[in-house]
Amino acid sequence: MHLGFRRALLGLVFILASLTAFGQPVAWQHSIEYSTFPKLTRDPSGNLFFVSRESALGTRILRVQKISPVGALIWSRVAVQHVGGAADEQYNVRRVIYAHNNVYILFQRRLGGGSGAHVQSLIRKVDPSDGTPSSVFGSTIELEGMTSYNNGIIVAGTTGTLARVFRINLSNVATSNLQMNNFSKVDDVVGLPDGTCFVAASRSGGTVSMIKVNADDSFVAYDFDNATRTEEQMNQIVLDSAANRVYGMGSGYFNGLQTDLDVMLYAMNTDGTNQVSNGAGGSTLEYPGAISVVPNDGIIISFFSDSQNPDATTVRRLSSGLGTMWNTHIFDAVQGFKRSHAFDADGNLLVLDPAFTGGNTYIRVTKKAISNGATLLTTLHPFFLPETLDLLSDAAGNYFCTVNQSYSTFLFRLQPAMLSYSANTVPGGGTITATVTLAQAATADQVWTLASANPSAASVPANVTVPNGATTATFDITTTPVTANANIGISARYHGFIMQKTLTLLTPTVSTLSITPNVVIGGVNTAGLVTIGGAAPAGGKTVNLASSNTAAATVPASVVVPAGTTQFGFGITTYGVTANRGVVITATTGAISRTAFFAVNAPSLLSVAMNPSTVKGGLQSQMTVTLDGVAPTGGRSVVIFSGAPGIVFAPASITVLAGNTSASQNLTTAAVTASTNVLIFATRSGIYKTTTITVTP
Repeated sequence: MHLGFRRALLGLVFILASLTAFGQPVAWQHSIEYSTFPKLTRDPSGNLFFVSRESALGTRILRVQKISPVGALIWSRVAVQHVGGAADEQYNVRRVIYAHNNVYILFQRRLGGGSGAHVQSLIRKVDPSDGTPSSVFGSTIELEGMTSYNNGIIVAGTTGTLARVFRINLSNVATSNLQMNNFSKVDDVVGLPDGTCFVAASRSGGTVSMIKVNADDSFVAYDFDNATRTEEQMNQIVLDSAANRVYGMGSGYFNGLQTDLDVMLYAMNTDGTNQVSNGAGGSTLEYPGAISVVPNDGIIISFFSDSQNPDATTVRRLSSGLGTMWNTHIFDAVQGFKRSHAFDADGNLLVLDPAFTGGNTYIRVTKKAISNGATLLTTLHPFFLPETLDLLSDAAGNYFCTVNQSYSTFLFRLQPAMLSYSANTVPGGGTITATVTLAQAATADQVWTLASANPSAASVPANVTVPNGATTATFDITTTPVTANANIGISARYHGFIMQKTLTLLTPTVSTLSITPNVVIGGVNTAGLVTIGGAAPAGGKTVNLASSNTAAATVPASVVVPAGTTQFGFGITTYGVTANRGVVITATTGAISRTAFFAVNAPSLLSVAMNPSTVKGGLQSQMTVTLDGVAPTGGRSVVIFSGAPGIVFAPASITVLAGNTSASQNLTTAAVTASTNVLIFATRSGIYKTTTITVTP
């Protein structure tokens, strides 16, 4: 099925497809509206530099964004805005590289909205720290290729029938300006650190060349002419410096047939020897995609082929002599040139292409085993007619993709699976559930290798299997108590894709504090119970204690919850108070505190008694007053009244000394002629107690 029919069929699904942009398997996404021609590069720290042009009537804008590997936008800068010219002039971003601690951008001013006649080529250098741009080079020469070397950058292009190469030093000065005659097009350039470079060039009449430009500016053009192909063009060139071999990729028409476009391959040693070329395809329509070097072991190419049914992206590994080592097809591909390569952490190949399957279009990353081309993983993400596909991968096998879609550009990180936890932050000592979730159902059992960065604190099984046809698998993470908060990376790996997620283990902190009983009379001790949110680690967990009123109640400075337990009780000592007092006890671990309130009440009069309770007049009897708690500092006085002050002589008051609960005093009686019952009153703070003494003749 060809692209024109797909456009008609899928025109109505644009909004729906766009709304899915943040769904699985997208880890994060950035987008710029009214923007096209996105390009991508990365610095040694993994930060991404996302370059695109923004379109507006009569205005040209070149925008650069710096985005961290986890998707955080660090800065966004306009590198160039509005250069005078025709109303339909726009920028066309050609190359973006990171070199000499700067981002270099090669872009063109072209008519026809950026796709028409060439007007000017420009190079900007952007400071990666803050996005500050500076001008490097500008020319009416149509520059297409850019690479770096030890002393600067090299750019290549054409003007008329001249192939042009410029070396530009770190001070933005052109130190070489080479002209090479009889070339119709220059598309790409690669270089060695010493400044030697190789240019992919085309001649009129169906001949292509690899031009070797030496460091001393001498040059040699090595021509390739396949008699059965016409209008050949070499539009990509790669260098295997380890094998001293250069490879080119392009296309040509078989025997001049416009309906038979074949992918063409070219190779030679860096000294120009051992030249070889062949047609990679031989079908009715093929569109060159991407070419990548397997160091010291040939190349891998991808291209669209409509000779397969359904249409396919053909992926082929070739030896240094361009002999086929393996050949595979990724079906349901969309017609066109848009293919990109990268490699995962195990050196397996990643192929990014546009796909059409199940009535929808997608961007697709297919992982191929480098040894035999077997498909290891496939990741699909819905996108309406994606264009301008670029692909980068990191050491963990994450995929960073750029896509152009109907005047919007997108940068996102795709991943074939995600790792999640039932809880991301937990106290050490428990078990949590982890889940591996695939972007697409497994087509065979997938055994994911598991690892913990700290197995003594968080242990995992050796592996977990996602069964054929399933999308998820779970496993347990068993944790142990920790003495300090710890961030532990758990990783799951399958065929060069490594996903890692941090699990935070918390040292247990105090969760509750209780006091029982919570109302006591001063001098009566009570008890506290501290509970921590998880089992105490080896050596126990220290909890600091404090009282808000040490005159009323004191606690130990700290207690230790024994290892493996979650609670510990402690005693609270109270003291006599002159008035009821509220006390707050605080338990603290680190920055976490819990409090509990209780009352320490002043002692009240409990009783008054006479001993003996019957006495002969003229003798003494001992009166004892008793409090319901210890007397505070300064003692506790009790007012005394005699019901017959002429018979029983009572003092006005009696004092219970500090720290005591009772006080006694002898009362003298008078002689009586008949037995007389005398009531003795004792009172304190509204509390009245009485007793009776009998005085006999």
